[in-house]
Amino acid sequence: MVGYPESLTDPSYRGQILVLTYPLIGNYGVPSREELDPLLKDLPAYFESNQIHVAALVVGQASAEFSHHLATSSLGDWLKSEGVPAIYGVDTRAITKCIREEGVMLGKLLFPTSIVGESDSRAVAEDPETSALLPEYQNVTWVDPNATNLVADVSCKEPKLYSPAPETAIKRPDGRTVRIVAVDIGMKYNQIRCFVKRGVELLVVPWDYDFLSLADSMDGLFLSNGPGDPTTITATIERVRAALALKKFPIFGICLGHQVFALASGAQTEKMKYGNRGQNIPCTDMLTGRCYITSQNHGYA
Repeated sequence: MVGYPESLTDPSYRGQILVLTYPLIGNYGVPSREELDPLLKDLPAYFESNQIHVAALVVGQASAEFSHHLATSSLGDWLKSEGVPAIYGVDTRAITKCIREEGVMLGKLLFPTSIVGESDSRAVAEDPETSALLPEYQNVTWVDPNATNLVADVSCKEPKLYSPAPETAIKRPDGRTVRIVAVDIGMKYNQIRCFVKRGVELLVVPWDYDFLSLADSMDGLFLSNGPGDPTTITATIERVRAALALKKFPIFGICLGHQVFALASGAQTEKMKYGNRGQNIPCTDMLTGRCYITSQNHGYA
């Protein structure tokens, strides 16, 4: 029931139609978009980026009324303000079953011409019953988000340094604060919060930035999460491959970053039939047998 402000602003969902299977969405509204993080200063306090990244939202039941001490607007008003289409009254469980059988597929939302006006393009369908209804709707062209470099759309444009509070900063023997370089290939703001709150100085750089030039001043390299096909960001892959050859600092990644790490190491990636998308996916440590509940959102492995 919780998590739609975070999910909608997660850059990993860039270009996707997000279908939420929980039956009631919107009942706790949307927190302030103006309130800033008290530590990071220029980042919003309650979101994973500064905009909604999904192409559209589909829910079963939408609540126009909301109640929460942090809420300042409804979910519907937030979507409208950012120009994101949404629909409710949909059997989202049926959509889930369809995806389970057929795999991830392209989709589009069509709106009645009585609302949005006439269009030169008319939608067609193989099913006669569905085809008979489509002339009443304005058509839009099919768009495959994985055919484009989504990372370039969501990555930061310039390097940005985030420093911890002096009392929590982790110092090296030479007195300098430990610095991690984070390659933003769709980075969620909470990752920045986690590093800085733990006393680490974080330098966030764009996806195509030459971070190898910083090899002598970094203590580690972090590859963030992100959207789309990892093979499209060849510049990042090649630089990570060169960083591995240097053997000067530890490298780790999350989600898309892990896949980039794998490609740079000589492995291959492939598109999954379903993908792993959810906030409660079990993951078992094969060494200890301990099971963790993880948050995952990736369509490639």
